[in-house]
Amino acid sequence: FRSHPELLDWLACELIESGWSVKHLHRLILSSATYQASSATNPDSLTQDADGSLYSRFPARRLEVEAIYDGMLTSIGKVPRQATGTPLDTAKSKDRALYILTSSRSPLGMGVEIRKMFPLFGFDDSGRPMHDRDESVTAAQALWWLNNPLPRYYATKLAEKLVKEHPGQPAERAHALHETLLGRPPGSGAEAAMLGYADELMGTEKLSETEAWTRVALGLFSSKSFRMLE
Repeated sequence: FRSHPELLDWLACELIESGWSVKHLHRLILSSATYQASSATNPDSLTQDADGSLYSRFPARRLEVEAIYDGMLTSIGKVPRQATGTPLDTAKSKDRALYILTSSRSPLGMGVEIRKMFPLFGFDDSGRPMHDRDESVTAAQALWWLNNPLPRYYATKLAEKLVKEHPGQPAERAHALHETLLGRPPGSGAEAAMLGYADELMGTEKLSETEAWTRVALGLFSSKSFRMLE
């Protein structure tokens, strides 16, 4: 808002006229087209708003490491939805990052790898207050996605689930995988790339269906769209 003093003044007037209702202000902001805009670019927005300072698009940012980890956990059904209006049963989501960080326990057999992940993606476990996370992109992060057993474990579990649920249906499998991890159906190009990669792995490298789709899932885990809020 420092770059838009008129907008800040207008919001201040709106707050006063609404009887100092912060809820009204939040509703106004959250329901606005500006707040709900995608981070996707087009020639017009790049020409007229190259740096995004005019809010023609959402400023994409990397998710906190807790959300990245929980995304992998959720993809294999380890964080079931719970009914609203009832007390939260933490036992059903005990492996979420929130509970790992506030206790001395970790999922059996993976505690060390999870503890390695958090500082690599900007989490400071020193306990000092942090108003902003480090969002640096490093080579170590890319190598982590490629070589660490943690994302491979979740990719394998997800591949096993998809092969079981969609036997002999690679196209449906690709759609389910893309929607599970990225929250949207794949475009024709993405679908062709996933199917082609899986076929190549099974044909050239003689991998099993589960092993091939583990590689595909691992590729989506390490993609920008999985770890970025767009």
